[in-house]
Parts: sequence; structure tokens; C-alpha cells
Amino acid sequence: NTLTSINLSGCDGVEPWLLLEDSAFPCPALKVARFCDWYSISDTFVESLVSSCSDLCELDISFKLVPTSTISKHALCVIASACRHLTTLNLSFLEAVDDAVLVNLVHRNPCIRDLRISTCMRITDLSLEAIAETLWSLRVLNIHGCDLCTDTGLAAIVGRCRYLVELDAAFLHLLSDQTVDDIIEHCDRLEKLSLHGCDNISRHALRRVHSAWGLIEVP
Repeated sequence: NTLTSINLSGCDGVEPWLLLEDSAFPCPALKVARFCDWYSISDTFVESLVSSCSDLCELDISFKLVPTSTISKHALCVIASACRHLTTLNLSFLEAVDDAVLVNLVHRNPCIRDLRISTCMRITDLSLEAIAETLWSLRVLNIHGCDLCTDTGLAAIVGRCRYLVELDAAFLHLLSDQTVDDIIEHCDRLEKLSLHGCDNISRHALRRVHSAWGLIEVP
């Protein structure tokens, strides 16, 4: 099969078992798989798909509205075992994502350049430190709402991920002005930054970022 890309984002009328029975699967040439907000997605489908697609580069199994348990930790472990060439990964709003899952994924996929784990609320600084140690070419990181993360984890990210151009750290309530200092010192390539809802970061610190780059709007 020569299928290289599939996008079923929001396609709730499509049942996973129908695809698994279709002649298009398995699809070993698949590079891009996007299933954002596909509430019919199942562990069986994810595991079957990634097990047959060893060259998968982009995977999106995220959700946008509310945290969901649709995908289990076991399925995420299968992704980590089967996929070794990911460059873009979106796991936003998946309740099963924790430090153990994410550390495993990034260690097996060191070429990830775009990582989105918004509202994966079990993520801590352990994950951020693993990202910093492994994903040196990271360009986009979304940790919006991962509110167990602190200045320590962000310091590791901005200190080592020197190619970062987009960082969404909104609603991380444990961040302080120290994170702003670290961003200003290290992130000379940054083009887009969100610190919205970070209640412990002062207006003065936000103005300093705005003065330096004009990257954020200061209320």
C-alpha cells in the first residue's frame, strides 16, 4: 500500500474497525496520521496502525475541548515502542500521558521538533528535563495547562532547546519571574510566546518580554 498521509480529524462518523478491515490497511508507507478530535478512535486502532507504520513522522491523537481517557497508557507505550522517527507529536488533553509515558516517547524519538502536550495535567518537571536532555532540535513546545511544571523545568527547556521558536506555557500557575529571566537570556530565536494565565508572573516581567521582542500582549 502506498498511502502516505491520513487525516480523520473530527470524523466521528467513521468507525475504527471499518478502517482496520479496509484493504488500505496496514499501510507501511504512512508518514502522517492526524486524528484530532476523533472520538471514535480506539486503543486497538492506534496500536494496529503504529505497529504497521515504522516510518511514521507525524502523529496527532489530540483532543481540544476536555481531557479524555479514550487512549490508554498501554496504547501510548505501543506508540513509543513502534515509532522511532517521529518529528511531530500531539497528545494534548490525553489523561493517560504522564512522566513515564512521555520520557519513554522522547527517548525513543529524539528527532521530535514539534511537541504538543497541552492539558496533560500529570506532566511534571521530570518530563521537561527529559525533553531538554533529548530533543535538542525542538522548535515548538506546547505545555499549556500542565500546571505541575515549575521554573526548574522551564529553565531546563529554554537553556538547552536553543532552536525553540514557539513556546506556549499558558496557565502554569507555579511559574514566576525567574522563567521570564531565563527566556530573555536564552531564547534568542523565539517568535511566539504565551504566558497567559501565569498568575505568579508579574506585569513588570511581562512588559520586559514585550519590550525585548514584542512577543506577547501585556494586559
